[in-house]
Amino acid sequence: MLGFSRMKFSVKPVVVAGAAVLIAAIGVISCGSAPSAFLVRGPGGSGNVPPTLTILQPSSNLTRGQGDGFIISWSDSDPDDNALISFDLISTTSNVVVPLVSGIPENDNLGPDSFTVSTTLIPVGSYNIRGTINDGTNDPVVAFALTTATVPQRVIVQIVEAGQGVPTQPPSVAIASPLFDLSVTQDDTVFIQIVPSLIGDRPYDRDSITTMWLVLDLDDNPLNDDPANADPNQIIFITQRTIAEGDANPLNINFRVDLTAVPPRPGGLPYFIRATIDDGTNPRVHHYAVGRLHITQLAAGLVDLANVGKSITGSRFYGFNPGANFGSRVTGITDFDADGVDDFIMVAQFGNPRNVGPVGEAYLIYGLNQQRYGGTISANSTADTVPGVIFEAPPVRRFLSPGLFATPPGAHTHGITDVNILPDYTGDGRPELIFGLPYVIGAFDTTDYDPADDDVEGSADEDVTVEVVVRQGQVTVQIGDAGALTTSTSYTMQDTTISTVVPNTNLGSAQSLNWQNDGGGTAQWALIKFPNILDQIPDGPFDIDITTVNATLELRTFFPGVSANVHQALTDFTESTTYDSFAVNGGDPEAGVDFRI
Repeated sequence: MLGFSRMKFSVKPVVVAGAAVLIAAIGVISCGSAPSAFLVRGPGGSGNVPPTLTILQPSSNLTRGQGDGFIISWSDSDPDDNALISFDLISTTSNVVVPLVSGIPENDNLGPDSFTVSTTLIPVGSYNIRGTINDGTNDPVVAFALTTATVPQRVIVQIVEAGQGVPTQPPSVAIASPLFDLSVTQDDTVFIQIVPSLIGDRPYDRDSITTMWLVLDLDDNPLNDDPANADPNQIIFITQRTIAEGDANPLNINFRVDLTAVPPRPGGLPYFIRATIDDGTNPRVHHYAVGRLHITQLAAGLVDLANVGKSITGSRFYGFNPGANFGSRVTGITDFDADGVDDFIMVAQFGNPRNVGPVGEAYLIYGLNQQRYGGTISANSTADTVPGVIFEAPPVRRFLSPGLFATPPGAHTHGITDVNILPDYTGDGRPELIFGLPYVIGAFDTTDYDPADDDVEGSADEDVTVEVVVRQGQVTVQIGDAGALTTSTSYTMQDTTISTVVPNTNLGSAQSLNWQNDGGGTAQWALIKFPNILDQIPDGPFDIDITTVNATLELRTFFPGVSANVHQALTDFTESTTYDSFAVNGGDPEAGVDFRI
């Protein structure tokens, strides 16, 4: 035996008089659950089923530097005995056996099981992986790790000196749900979704099989415990999964709360939901869910509101802006989103939406089906992590000129003072909301309920010239006679060229564009696009009807030829467009189809 590491078993220890069990390992082991009951036969009993063992991973050859681990995963069975499993490495040159672990109880109920091999003390060399399962009745059953080729071969593990192993990419893991704190009690089910990443599209691990543990952490420090050897004073084990190389599928886990295993915490402290992933080589990666679990009970008698969301079922929502009077009005509004669960709305009388001033906000919170909000929740997380909608009161302002607004001296508002529901006036099966804003100076109304009279601001529509200038990534906008306003300093146009010489080649963007037509079938076109340029016009509290668009394109010319024509493109393109993919009808761009004459 070369050395020892800590190991984890989810079985409870059983002491049998006159017997001893030896467990030795190089690495970290993790099994699914306790072995099931088995049938004991008397002397001469017959019909004993031999055990089975299949090594699932690794299924391809691998190289590891000393100190870089790898994972063995397997499935096993023995319906009538409590068989024991061992693993070792066998040298491909000398047949020397290097023991890895022994005395692992087989497990019929869950799988696959896994074991992380530590290679620090394994001599440099080439090895096969061998597993053995022995029920003490039948002959031991031996299995080797095999490749997945058409003709399977034994997997070869090449151990090289420390630092000479092939670098592997670290794994990735994230918890996508729950996104907010929950109040839970006995037999509640918590849906937990685990994904490779919350941003981007990637697998859990591109080049290694991994072991993922899901636990409830008593703190938010993943470095003071070991999920492979779970200490209930630090973490509570939920489940373990072996994830194949390149797998990117979400893991959906329904966790049933058992108060004997997940008791209420002192002072209403929460449990932190954590996923830990290990590829056996790189440092483990950890991720905590945004939402935490609070073990609570229903309110009864005299309730201290400070305990709501901690030990009493419920949640405390808190505001964001000082002086906003969050919670000045809270009311139920029946089922606003038609999901069969009632919803409620909270008012911050002087909420400050997007820093326009203390004009008022309201937060509509959708009720949860078979779930309860818990802990403390920021009102500003509404429509982000908490399902709902934020309503903003109109800002205090007056109309100066098209696109320009300012707050008149002495203008103020009393904010939102009330909210209520009205019957369904739109026929969509849902109630309507009505807000009370008793006093607002400068509130702008964009709707004219009587088109026969003047418009709502007392003047007719006005034609205004809006000039948008793009130069070297900077965008300036001038509305009417007002001063020019810079709206962006990082605007990016799109450009490429397409050519009959290389019709299926993506020429991409370039510092300069070239075009030509020699009349003999060799032609090249330059394509230029200013995406969403009209979005650079600042928003105003009115609808802008753009009736006419004129554009002037200024080009700096190098090595000028005879002449060139500029047309408005009718066919869209990207910087990956080629000659073969541009024209609607194929071939050369066609006037009236791909561009305007």
